Amino acid sequence: MSLLVLEAGLQSLLVDFGRPRSRSLGVPVGGAADRAALALGNALVGNSPDALALEVILSGPTLEARHPTACVIFGAPFQSTVNEKPLAVGTTFTLEAGDVLRVGGTQTGARAYLCVAGGFDSPEVLKSRSALEAIRAGDTLACRASRIEPRSLPFITGPPPQPPSLQGGGRKALSLRHLHLLPRTHSLLSPPPCGRGRRMGGWVFALSMARSGTGSPTIHSSRRNTKFRPRAIAWGFG
Repeated sequence: MSLLVLEAGLQSLLVDFGRPRSRSLGVPVGGAADRAALALGNALVGNSPDALALEVILSGPTLEARHPTACVIFGAPFQSTVNEKPLAVGTTFTLEAGDVLRVGGTQTGARAYLCVAGGFDSPEVLKSRSALEAIRAGDTLACRASRIEPRSLPFITGPPPQPPSLQGGGRKALSLRHLHLLPRTHSLLSPPPCGRGRRMGGWVFALSMARSGTGSPTIHSSRRNTKFRPRAIAWGFG
């Protein structure tokens, strides 16, 4: 009972929530880069939030079903087809034996998750089933037989909203009305990577993107003459 990998795609990887309890061993957390999309996709096919799924990045794989399989591709709106027929974005579907699923590219975002009912099966390593290498052509992805009726969540295919500008100009300048800071959190934030920010009422603010380049902007802040304390973060997406 499995899906056969005909083409692997750019960097398709089996992921769950990773290995957060293994940092002391020098092992990065890994797992899904977009946990929210993984959890929502799993929910649509009746799985637990951290069930093992296939993370698709920029250009997806081509898979052939060996048995009926309930699926959903959730996250960035990838252009996907089954037997050359387009799939609705973020909507569940059933692959019949012999069906060929082709996950193409996407014009917005970077990642999506192919979730199957019951999750994929893979050996557990350090309490996680996240793979240590990408799938290859000829691999088989083990999963149980299942079927599902079409269902979906509201999905926005337009461009993501733009953050408020720090410099003003044509956009509304960033002001304290846009910020919600918890007490003492300023001392836990990393300094702005560009070394520049905007001063407002004794605070210095700057925006930066996530390491993966696909997340939401992060606001960095500090008091004048306050030194930042570095955060201990084990980077890595599996």
